[in-house]
Amino acid sequence: MANYYNTTGSFGSTGIKTTTCGFQPIGIRVTISSKGGETYTHFSQGQADNSGYTTCHAFIQDTTGGKTVKFAGNNGQIASVWERVSGTLTEVFAATFDSFTATAGKINVTTANSNYQCNIELWD
Repeated sequence: MANYYNTTGSFGSTGIKTTTCGFQPIGIRVTISSKGGETYTHFSQGQADNSGYTTCHAFIQDTTGGKTVKFAGNNGQIASVWERVSGTLTEVFAATFDSFTATAGKINVTTANSNYQCNIELWD
């Protein structure tokens, strides 16, 4: 029987963040959507497997325009959130895959922003 763990969290600081699930995961997915009260749309979803292969797809659309980004391969990118800051689309939250342990999955938050709730899923 496969194990599955699902939780949420926000990250206001950079560095390695550990999500303990109680089993040795082989996959992780991070999903982030708009924060409350926004008048535009954005979304980020990324995942990694135990080989280190990662994918990440993100988009933003507001009244001025939009942006779509895609990462795939062994570059590690697993989350990418964009906002328009002073008229320029800017990445305001980013994370890469770090590793799996016997009981957890780890991501490395490279651009922190506690305004965004991350849904984190782990499975074996």
